[in-house]
Amino acid sequence: YQNSIDYASDNWTRYSTFRSYCSAPHPTLPDTVVSIERQGPFQSHGNLDWSRVETYDDVASLKEQISKRTVYVVGRLFAVVDANGDIIRYPPLHVHHAHVHPYPTSEMKKKITLDNDFVHHHVLIQAHGDAECTNADGGTDCLLHQLPDGQGYRIVKSSGFNANYEINDVRYGVELKPLEYYIDIAVMWTYRKRVATTFLQMGNPALGR
Repeated sequence: YQNSIDYASDNWTRYSTFRSYCSAPHPTLPDTVVSIERQGPFQSHGNLDWSRVETYDDVASLKEQISKRTVYVVGRLFAVVDANGDIIRYPPLHVHHAHVHPYPTSEMKKKITLDNDFVHHHVLIQAHGDAECTNADGGTDCLLHQLPDGQGYRIVKSSGFNANYEINDVRYGVELKPLEYYIDIAVMWTYRKRVATTFLQMGNPALGR
């Protein structure tokens, strides 16, 4: 099903576009569901034209399925794609940042200000301009993060996830054609107990590692 979301572009002019959702059993992982949200279409016009989606709730329409439950996220993806679902690499579209948090917006300030400790500011999914690997090490395959068998990010009684992101069209030129794109966010999750792993992430996939 669909609803809408607002975004800012073209020097922060505001527009609206669609949010669409689907969920299905994972084809190979037992008791695991893949929930996907697609947003779009967006249009950008080059020359550092930004599209900004401010913090919004209920990513992938998971609220009803995870509320009052303990779930384990075993894989996740944030990607810029075309209408066919093919990933659009950087360049031309640079993901300045994309963050998905395992709690709703109403809990953000509590998490960030708790003991003034940003370790409590969990990021479940994140992507940035250097998130792709080199071609030799997988390219856009690195945008899909899947934990080893038996591990999971433990989410306890969450009332939905929130997200925010900014996309930058780095094409330069005169009379550039508008570039249409979409955002795909995928969450692989299960009720089956896993070994809980940390939300902290280190590394630089741009170096292929």
